[in-house]
Amino acid sequence: LYANSVNFGFDPLRFLGELPLERVRTIHIAGGRWITSQDGRSQYLLDDHLHAVTGPVYELLAEVAARVTQPLTVILERDGRYPEMPLLLTELEKARQALKIGRQRAIEQEVVKQEVHDRAAECREISGPALRGCAAQGAIPA
Repeated sequence: LYANSVNFGFDPLRFLGELPLERVRTIHIAGGRWITSQDGRSQYLLDDHLHAVTGPVYELLAEVAARVTQPLTVILERDGRYPEMPLLLTELEKARQALKIGRQRAIEQEVVKQEVHDRAAECREISGPALRGCAAQGAIPA
């Protein structure tokens, strides 16, 4: 997704919003390298599975984790030029952390939604000067 978004100039977050993410069970992540077009005028990100995964890929992984509730299996793709095992393990740990960050973000967003919902419910039950305070907080229309 990241390489395609770079190469074709689209917003990967918006694209995620158009996918049936509830059906996603497995995510493949891989690194790549920049290549130059034959005419030398353009650069493209080649998803070659030979290089380390970069930060934006982990950020997209975190975003998917924040948007779904089902378990996700993440596959680190390498098709050659394998680095030393400690470097591979570091990439796997970064993927685990991205999932954790995404899941935590989802929890925090739910807490905020619930707090707003609860405050709106409280405001519906009051009147007088306190009601103006609710309107000022945006819990109910003024």
